[in-house]
Amino acid sequence: MKERVKIANGMIYLEGKLQKKTLIIENGVIVDILDEDNQADFNGKVIDCRGKHVLPGTMDTHVHIREPGSEERETFFTGTMAAAAGGVTTVFEHPISKPPPYNETIFKNRLALADQQIVVDCCLYGALGTDSLDQVPRMKELGIISYKTFLQEPMKGRELEFEGLTISDDYHLLRAMEEGAEHDVLLAFHAENDDIIQGSTQTLIENGRVDVKAHYESRPVIAEIESISKLLLLAEHTNARIEICHVSSAEALKLLREAKKKGISVIVETCPQFMFNCEEDVLKLGVYAKCNPPIRPKAGLEAIWECVNDGTVDIIGSDHAPYTLEEKQRGKENIFMAPAGFPGIETRVPLMLDAVNKKRVSLERFVELMSENPARLFRIDHRKGYIRKGFDADLIVVDMNKEYTIDKHKMHTKRPEVAEIYHGREITGTIERVLVRGKVVMEEGRIKKDAAGYGEIIKPKQ
Repeated sequence: MKERVKIANGMIYLEGKLQKKTLIIENGVIVDILDEDNQADFNGKVIDCRGKHVLPGTMDTHVHIREPGSEERETFFTGTMAAAAGGVTTVFEHPISKPPPYNETIFKNRLALADQQIVVDCCLYGALGTDSLDQVPRMKELGIISYKTFLQEPMKGRELEFEGLTISDDYHLLRAMEEGAEHDVLLAFHAENDDIIQGSTQTLIENGRVDVKAHYESRPVIAEIESISKLLLLAEHTNARIEICHVSSAEALKLLREAKKKGISVIVETCPQFMFNCEEDVLKLGVYAKCNPPIRPKAGLEAIWECVNDGTVDIIGSDHAPYTLEEKQRGKENIFMAPAGFPGIETRVPLMLDAVNKKRVSLERFVELMSENPARLFRIDHRKGYIRKGFDADLIVVDMNKEYTIDKHKMHTKRPEVAEIYHGREITGTIERVLVRGKVVMEEGRIKKDAAGYGEIIKPKQ
């Protein structure tokens, strides 16, 4: 039996506003919310949150851990330690591993690996590709949070990582949508037109363009718009539920805004790198800011924030994707040789708390984007996303006035050396404690020694 815990003296985020309340937690669940602390003889652990905000634990809907097969980049243990440090109480783990989980055997293997290591709770994506469409009903039974698909052939040199994870023709894409609709399974997509990318890349290389900016030019906004347009058309035709991952451009977000008005069932995710960075940062940081889709020019930044605030964007994932320093530095002389991605799970919540302090987003919208919407849209809102009686006691305790500087040397990801993109950035809003189902897993930047394996696999309501 877990210990009883009392969260006292803090401003608790309840039903859309901060309130001076006291929480009572038993066996990892919130059992009471008191107007006043009238339990002087409380038998259990008391956490004094005086002067602090107590917010619902956040969910990162886009995390790449890559185990098994690429443990040198990240493991379930190091990745979920990083999550705890970054105020993430539930990780949504995407299916790039060796091989991806496109069938029951591979998926159960990943479950077993995760179960022994995870510090916070975890939801697992399944991989959906051309040859695994018949697996949809069984994978739903096993409890995948969603399916993930790339619209391309497997990447050269990384075929095993993308086995069963790609659909490169429209016929099988239509079939995937039909399967998703029939079995009521959410389908998530990396939405870029691969033909445009491959053609653009080849032309640039033939012209001697392998500089940092060439990567951006090889993935123009039209590649994102075309792909999203097709996915929306097929989703409307089949009544499938879809998610568009890591939308990078204002143009694509405006297209998605109109699709929502038409009633198309689409979840829109963007990421901090598209909200807090622009092309100038890519030119300065080079391989360390390379990601797919690429970070866009500054001109579209305000329009992206407008879509974050007006409800077009539903969720903010980090697209946490560490690589080794050696892998990244392969692109020093030729940007196309470097893999795309960087650590982000530890900086996502702090950046957004700083945005709240700077009035770029309200606290209410922060909670919607980071906690409530992910829980509701991915159907785990029977226990996650809110501070309510009967819900899991997933909480972050935040000092909204405390300033600090992001320091990659203090990160918990396995590859902090490549976390250059926010290194040295000064922000206001510090995560002091993180509780997962009533257990403090992080306190003042330190992960509890007994946290490994504490996390649970969370499955959506069927």
